[in-house]
Amino acid sequence: FGTEHTLYRGSLNSSEVVLICHSQNSYRTAHWQWKPSSKTNALIVASADNNTLISMEIDKERFSSEDFDGFNFPLRISPVKFGDSGRYICYFYGHAMASVTLVTVQVSTEPPGGLSRNRSVVLNCEISQVIGSVTLAWLWMKGA
Repeated sequence: FGTEHTLYRGSLNSSEVVLICHSQNSYRTAHWQWKPSSKTNALIVASADNNTLISMEIDKERFSSEDFDGFNFPLRISPVKFGDSGRYICYFYGHAMASVTLVTVQVSTEPPGGLSRNRSVVLNCEISQVIGSVTLAWLWMKGA
């Protein structure tokens, strides 16, 4: 691989991520492959070549790519959902150029719906997968 990264992202309506795939050399074709954390089979997310439009293979509302110029093929996910976790691999003409493991984090409340005055609430923090040593911590942002 050219590069390997692990990226943590909250699964919120306002969250997004752009996965970068870049090569020093020019290639005619490219595609992004996704191996979801919850499944065994890999899926093609997007594919492109220099002569045609980019083909988005899944959830065109949330997965997009603006351009493939032979050198760059970014993949945008917006909003990020909890189920988007897994390993994303970018290939240029069959050569693996970048690998990004996306770990998603989700916070929920019990009872659902949030806070009400003088009532207790339980905050749940869930992580899509554990890679190596992970520490989850709650921070109190006073005045926020």
